[in-house]
Formats: sequence, structure tokens, C-alpha cells
Amino acid sequence: VKVLFSCVADIEQQFLATMYTLGQPQRTLRAPEAFAHRDGLTTTSHHGGSGLVSRMFRNRGGDVLRRLSVPCLSSRGTCRAQSRPLAAASSTPKEGELRRRGGGAKVARKGKSATGLSVGSTVELHCHGVAFGGKGVCRLEDSGMVVFCAHALPGEHLEARVDKVKKNFAEAHKIRVLKPHDNVVEAPCPYFGACGGCNTQNLDYEAQIHHKESQVEQLLWRVGGVEQTGSIMRPLVQAEEIYEYRNKVEFHYGRANAAPQTPETDSAEAVLGEPVIGLKAAGEYKTVVDIDHCHLQNEAANRVLTAVRQLVPAGSPVATSTMLRKVMIRSAEHPVHGMQLMVALESLLDKPAELQEAAERIAAAVPEVVSVVHLVEPGHWEEAEDDEAGP
Repeated sequence: VKVLFSCVADIEQQFLATMYTLGQPQRTLRAPEAFAHRDGLTTTSHHGGSGLVSRMFRNRGGDVLRRLSVPCLSSRGTCRAQSRPLAAASSTPKEGELRRRGGGAKVARKGKSATGLSVGSTVELHCHGVAFGGKGVCRLEDSGMVVFCAHALPGEHLEARVDKVKKNFAEAHKIRVLKPHDNVVEAPCPYFGACGGCNTQNLDYEAQIHHKESQVEQLLWRVGGVEQTGSIMRPLVQAEEIYEYRNKVEFHYGRANAAPQTPETDSAEAVLGEPVIGLKAAGEYKTVVDIDHCHLQNEAANRVLTAVRQLVPAGSPVATSTMLRKVMIRSAEHPVHGMQLMVALESLLDKPAELQEAAERIAAAVPEVVSVVHLVEPGHWEEAEDDEAGP
């Protein structure tokens, strides 16, 4: 399953990289070179202007099991497949071995690409769009190679550090803004940027709507093969409220990063600091951003967060003895009684008696709380022993 999802993610980015490559004619767009199937690997290759696509099904050892001749009926890749079986596999594949034949699956490169791009190098990028999944679609200024950059927004000129290099594209993360993006607005949250909960608070909501519609249109065209997307797409229904709309938020017990990352130290390991309650830091999972108010949840839920921080603070004897890991706040609007909340305290040790007093005081502090639940996750015990970011 992990291999399947990994290959699907690579396919999506190879499609986008091909689409956004400068100067490439539409008829010569290349399909992704590998698909993962339950019984092996499928290799796809296009033959220039011949209008044919060759697709070969391989097992894990690379042996060809079936070849398909696929005539393309349009320049956008609307195809029909006719298959013919080949001889049975002649050798037994070794576990974990994947032999590459012909146009087989391409492996992520850790060295330099043909453009001289290497993992860990710093590059200047211009962002031209937003890909499905939220990464910015950028290009190198000299070669025009596509780079997918996390947290980059259209119109932005930025400096980024390369994380992965593949044949047709690369992946990077932003370390410095050289010129702000288009449609800039001030983010209302003081934790924006450090917190990993939100990515586009500093982008105007109307611009967000435009980019989301564009992503749906591209998926219909590339994946669904829809030529005239306007004939089936309806206008996007905008949110009534762009803040305080979440009905569930999970806050983590963990440790803050004692060495905030800078453009010079962004690739360094996080230094664990004092115990805190909050949300995971942007771009990594070991540290937590200390948060006392979240704009995604309603006012009553934020009062619960305040009560938890006061009654069961991170590093307190109760939090430590029970090994508290999370606090979940779920909201619901009752037609008669109004707003109602459920609070779930998740720990690694089953010690409900030690949390009883805190649960009662949380319910008393916030009248909207109708239940406090204790969740135990003993299966995560070994993981917690190795995790230095414990409570």
C-alpha cells in the first residue's frame, strides 16, 4: 500500500511537471512512466507523433507479463487499450528487487540532475501556480525546470532549499521570501508560519477560490479526460465562515523547538525545549508550537483549551504520570441546547483516577462541555519510549 501511494504521488507530480515545462508542444506531452498495481509495475511510454502508447505490465522482478498497444485518439491523451498477453515470467523476483528495463520506473535522485540541481542546494524560484495538494508550482530561472515548493504561492519570488531531484522535476521547501506573492493579506493568527495547521491565511480568500477551481479543472482534464470542463463544472460554493468552522481540533502535548529555524539552520535537527501544548510545527513532527488560541475552532472550544492549559499543563505531575499525548475538542450545534462540546484526553497509561479531578474541573469551567472522555493508546508505548518529544 505504501508503494502504491508513493507511486501515485509521483505520477501526479510528473504529470504537472510535464504540463508546466516551458516550450513543450501539447501533442508531445509525456505520460507518467510508472504506475503501481497490485500485481506489479506498469510501464508507459509515448512514441512521439505516432499516436501510439506502449504499456507493459511487469511483476516485482521486472519481468514483462502483458503488453498493451494504446492508440491515442487526441492530443490530450484520450486512449483506448487493447492488450495481448506475453509469455509467463521466466524468473522468480527477489523480494524488494525491482529491475529496470526500458522505460521502467524512475527512482528519486539524490545527486545532481542534468541541470546541475542537487539535494541541499539553495535556489531562487518564481511561483506560477498551486498544484493539487497545496505545493507551489515554481520554475528555475535558468533552465525552466519545474520545482514543487511547499508553502509557495503564485507571484512569489523566493529562496528555497532542494529536498528531492527527479528526472522532470524537483521538490523544495521555502526558506526566505524575496518578493511577496499576489493577493497578499495579513494573517490574523500570530502563529501563522510556525504552526503547521494553516498554509494560506496570508492569501486573499477570493484568490484561494480561484486556485481551487483551477485545480479541479486540471484534474478533470488530465485524469478524467474531459475536453470541455466548463460544460460540467458548476461555480464553487464558498464557505460561509472562513474561520471558526472546524468541529474538531487535536492539540498535542510535546516540546517546543528551543532553536527556531532560520534560512541558515533550517536543515538542522530541532532542539527540544520546554513542555508545551499546541499544534505540530510546520514541516516537521518532533516539536510543538505553544498555542493558547486557535482561529479554526469556535470561542467555546478555545475556552476549553485555556482550561486544559491551566488545569493539566504540559510537564505537570498529572500529565507526566499518565503520559498525556493529546487533547481533542469536538463541537456540535444542538437544535435545542445550542453549542455542545466533548473533550477527549488521550494518554499512553491507563490511569483514569489521576485524571478524574481534572476532567470534573474542565467540565465546570466551560458550561458547554457535556462529556470528558479518557482515551488510552497503549500500542504507542514503544514509539513513545523512543520519542524524546514526550510530555
